[in-house]
Amino acid sequence: MKILFIQRPDVLMTQRAFVEAELAQLDDAHIQFASSPEEALQHRDTEVLVCPTLPWISDVVQGLPLLQWIHFLSAGVDKIWDMPFDKTQYHMSKSIGVHASTITEYVLGAILYILKGFGTFQQQQQRREWRRFQLDECYDKTLAIIGVGSIGVKLAELAKLMGMRVIGTVVTQRSIPGVDKVYSSNELDTVIAQADFVVLLAPLTAATQNLIDTKAFEAMKGSAWLINVARGELVDQSALINALLSKQIAGAVLDVFDEEPLVSTSKLWGMDNVLITPHVAGTTQHYMFRALEIFKDNYRSFRCSGKLTTPISIENGY
Repeated sequence: MKILFIQRPDVLMTQRAFVEAELAQLDDAHIQFASSPEEALQHRDTEVLVCPTLPWISDVVQGLPLLQWIHFLSAGVDKIWDMPFDKTQYHMSKSIGVHASTITEYVLGAILYILKGFGTFQQQQQRREWRRFQLDECYDKTLAIIGVGSIGVKLAELAKLMGMRVIGTVVTQRSIPGVDKVYSSNELDTVIAQADFVVLLAPLTAATQNLIDTKAFEAMKGSAWLINVARGELVDQSALINALLSKQIAGAVLDVFDEEPLVSTSKLWGMDNVLITPHVAGTTQHYMFRALEIFKDNYRSFRCSGKLTTPISIENGY
């Protein structure tokens, strides 16, 4: 099959050789590369498009008459729904699972940062202050995972090893290894009311936009922390700021925001109960390798049966 791999120029410059070597392992695969719409549209015989969710991808899709399948290099695909191409005309897949290890480590690192008081000790160090206080531990803490998918399964597994009780929400009710109790997504308040740490992992859809609002913060414990590594739009930003300022919740670890970069005037920057990172929880030097492994699994399945292993659901919106 004729595969067109698209990336930003700066990324393609450093990763082209690696990508070419990885995709050369596939049977009957002919690989081409592009880093702009003009370059991409020169490859009109493309059957498979492998790409990030760049804003101009729609122009490319509509200009490739033989295109059958689009594979996105990201796990989240919320950006594609505003792209003006007919989603029903193509097979579409995503790199679900690519972040499982990295985001799990980020969340557990954030939890340990909080429980072990590392932020406070760093501040004391700057003041050359020696002040001891009792630390906390993971044992018997309740971790609520909102949207248990591939990342949530990995997170639950490791959190259990650290002595945590794990609960979570899913759209389709099922038992999940490592999760002590699984709730449906419409039982959000029941879940977060039990939690010491609420971790957001749900995809962004019409149903999850502003999922964590004033009502949700009212349901949370005063000692609870919110950790958002999904999408900023899952949280009502005004409600979040009010909950933090009023100490309605203990604090928040935020890697994603409804507008990025986070504006310098945001009140979040100055809060001592907030840890901000610039949308990096899923980044790693191993990202492309893992994304290509997911694509290769899809390719082999598609060639064998016409089915994808990580398909995008138009009905569900992710």
